[in-house]
Amino acid sequence: MPYNATSISTAAASVVPYEAAKPAAFLWVSPTGSDAGTGTASSPLKTIQAAVSKAKPGTAVMVREGVYAENVKIGVSGTADKPIWIVSADGQGKADIKAANAGLPAIYGFGPDNIVIKGFELIGGTEGVKITQGGNTLTNFATNIVIEQNIVHGQTTDGIKTAQTVNAAITGNTVYGVRGEEGIDDVYMRNGIIAHNRVYDIVGLSGIVAKAGSENVRILDNHLYQVPDGILVGGFAGNQGSTWPSTLGYQAKGFTVSGNKVDAASKHAVNAYGAVDSVIKGNYLASTGPGSVVNVSTDNLGYASKNIQLIDNIVSKSSWLSAKAGAVSVNTGNKVGGTFDGSKAGPEGLVMFGTAQPAPVPSGIPVDSRTFDWKVGAIPTKTMTGTASADRLTGTSGHDRIDGGSGADTMAGLAGDDHYVIGSRLDVVVEKAGEGRDTVQVYATGYTLAANVENLVISTSAGSEVVDNGLDNRLTGGAGADTFTFVASHGNDLIVGFELGTDRIKLDASVALGDLKVAQTPAGDMVLQHGTQSITLLGVDPDTPTASLF
Repeated sequence: MPYNATSISTAAASVVPYEAAKPAAFLWVSPTGSDAGTGTASSPLKTIQAAVSKAKPGTAVMVREGVYAENVKIGVSGTADKPIWIVSADGQGKADIKAANAGLPAIYGFGPDNIVIKGFELIGGTEGVKITQGGNTLTNFATNIVIEQNIVHGQTTDGIKTAQTVNAAITGNTVYGVRGEEGIDDVYMRNGIIAHNRVYDIVGLSGIVAKAGSENVRILDNHLYQVPDGILVGGFAGNQGSTWPSTLGYQAKGFTVSGNKVDAASKHAVNAYGAVDSVIKGNYLASTGPGSVVNVSTDNLGYASKNIQLIDNIVSKSSWLSAKAGAVSVNTGNKVGGTFDGSKAGPEGLVMFGTAQPAPVPSGIPVDSRTFDWKVGAIPTKTMTGTASADRLTGTSGHDRIDGGSGADTMAGLAGDDHYVIGSRLDVVVEKAGEGRDTVQVYATGYTLAANVENLVISTSAGSEVVDNGLDNRLTGGAGADTFTFVASHGNDLIVGFELGTDRIKLDASVALGDLKVAQTPAGDMVLQHGTQSITLLGVDPDTPTASLF
């Protein structure tokens, strides 16, 4: 499944008017930034909320990798040709929003227009995303909304909730672990698409629902499993007159439900309540409960389903249909068992619109599009602690945290992703090639990275001078004035948290300053190249004068 921060899918492009739009301005957000910053790549903001509040039509809020404890309220709107993008900049799921207030959604807005919410991992809160009307008079609808390629889990009500929307796309999301009501819940959705989502592990009511006067909605190519009810066309709804018009006599109208795979719903795979003039066609539908696979019935307000067409579905058992008299107008081609092409079902089937749009890069500086394996190690599962003496500590074949204490210690982690605590520059780390992805956490004022260790994190506020090794290293600066020293054949390294005016880069005699060339990543980060080797400074503007780095 492709990911590009500021493009949308063909599915989303079928309902919103800005499929070919490109950002006119960018606001960058990083966990190491400051809300007093300017929002440039070299001076990012610290909170998503600060950036969203500053966004204007045509702005892309580019959120760097990291964890953000926030409840982001969208109080701004784009225009039909200049939407506002709020996106995970470094890849799908790289920017995590953990709801700081469990009683609010992670991201929410009341009546925003022309908004793209894309690529986040959204954890906790009442909902992961909640977009509804402004007020309760059905006059300030949310229009042209795209919620795409997010990973949503741990909510107490719904994973994704929309209400009173016009032209909304919920596409390519993964929703799981919801312990309240629905995975994806839509109230009074007008001209919407719910496509290529994966919804599972829902403990509550249903996987995907569109109800309360929803009309002209396509539910396409979703994959659902570990759900009570699978897909609800219509449903049970109240508050008619404030959340949906009192003049309507149906819950759902003009729906197309096609290409979905519903594996083993514990109740019904598809329910139609108060649904009219809708087609359920070409789905794979399975249920494990004693009831029917497909149920066509009347809602809680007495609105009967009618003119429901059931065509060419694969169902899991012979007693697959229960329906009120006169509700089903066409029942043809449906069969128990058979071959279903599920290649388009779920996020992997998402197709992006047009040519991928790269993240912004300043003009005149070449782009270094190479990618490197700069990943963090696994979380340690065991801890070993030394004494104030010079200890020799040996880890296990798992992921270990080894802290030798205050002495000059020798630490060996063996296999697994090991995490070493360095309290003295005399500490020795022993790692062999291929023994996991290892990290040293440096509390000393100086340290040379041991052979076969990939990552280094400076944790002393006093500042530290660190020297890399020959691997492609991920080096993270601390709160003090840090010096990053690079030697011959140092590889292709990444510096995270480099503070201009405070930190500096030092090159040994084998690397001539005059041989350096400045490039940039596709996302606009500075790259210092010499030969086949490089130093990438995450979040540093490539227009930054090189003299200020050394």
